[in-house]
Amino acid sequence: MSAPSENLPMPVARPKPLLLRHSPYFIAAAILVVLAAGLQFDGYVLNILLQATTFSIAVFGLSVVLGLCGQINLAQAAFFGLGAYAVGLGTVDLHLSYWICLPLGCLVALIAGAFLGMSTLRLGGHYLAMVTISFQQIVTLVMINAIWLSHGPDGVSNIGRPELFRTSQSYLAFCVAVLAIVGYLVWHLPDTKLGRAMRAVRDNELAAGVNGIDVFRTKVYAFALCALLGGLAGGLFAGGFAYVSPDQFSFAESIVFLTMSLLGGVASPIGSAIGTGLLILIPEWLRFLKSVPGLYLAIYGLFVILIIRFMPDGIWGFVSAAFERWRAHIKAPPAAKPAAAAPGK
Repeated sequence: MSAPSENLPMPVARPKPLLLRHSPYFIAAAILVVLAAGLQFDGYVLNILLQATTFSIAVFGLSVVLGLCGQINLAQAAFFGLGAYAVGLGTVDLHLSYWICLPLGCLVALIAGAFLGMSTLRLGGHYLAMVTISFQQIVTLVMINAIWLSHGPDGVSNIGRPELFRTSQSYLAFCVAVLAIVGYLVWHLPDTKLGRAMRAVRDNELAAGVNGIDVFRTKVYAFALCALLGGLAGGLFAGGFAYVSPDQFSFAESIVFLTMSLLGGVASPIGSAIGTGLLILIPEWLRFLKSVPGLYLAIYGLFVILIIRFMPDGIWGFVSAAFERWRAHIKAPPAAKPAAAAPGK
């Protein structure tokens, strides 16, 4: 029998399926959903968790349009409000099912986001910021003054929830599940063809166009996805708190969303979740200072300034860079010791 040839190709190990490789993420997400459904929280803690969960989904949208595509959006609260009012008005005034109103709110927000993206094709920097601010102001004014449609400043109350998630505990578990799914999709968006096109537009629009990337379509997709996530978050928010009003979706809230994204790290959904949690929890941690006028806001503002100053890429960006430096240090070969001099020399 002849000996096996040394030139035979070596078998190549097939990579594990994507879902199997990311099974730890789904296991952790399932554990969080079970904890959200099983642990007993009082109403105050439930409200904080619901706010953090829904706000995180809206901030994920900024990770797409700002972190991945490099386009400024100061109107995320407007998209958030469109989704919230779709669920509120649909379940209260039109007596529609929650499962109809939630996708409808996402669709309305998506169309508005696509329109905003198309209108800002040739804009950038402060011009783009001004357009998104103007859009935000228009939506807020409509919510306040179109009483026949939005109920005006009084808002919409007694908003319904889906049949399966009537209790606050079960609804929180539902929101956590949606957060986990959205976070996974945003996390892997950079690995898709659309995500790579967005990164190319962010780095250099002219070069992206020369390389065959449709800059117009990419921008529109980025704004539409951002708005879609904002509308989804708003619909979940409306069901969780059973009440919406125009003051909850003002320009100030858009600044809050942007600050959450920047604090945690706009380039990553993990950073967005960290920034959202911090900006919601810091006021709770500083409640004992509210007895002194102005001190609470001063410390709150100082905390934000320090993070922006010393962590320009956000908290998650700082942690990731530190981890990469540590890995490089561990893998670096040890420095060669100088040779000892010969005796007598």
